Amino acid sequence: MARPYRTPFYPVFPLIALAGAVVALGAMTWFNPLIALIYAGVLAAGYAHYHWRGRHLS
Repeated sequence: MARPYRTPFYPVFPLIALAGAVVALGAMTWFNPLIALIYAGVLAAGYAHYHWRGRHLS
């Protein structure tokens, strides 16, 4: 889709945000392994529910 404007620093800012998110997730996993396991369990349960309900097919 053609846009009538250019976004300043487009590839840089999203990469900085992604790197920050990876660092934050790594720090959470390193310093709070129980919370990281709970997070992974909730994420896995949501993924299983999503596929069990079949919403990805419609």
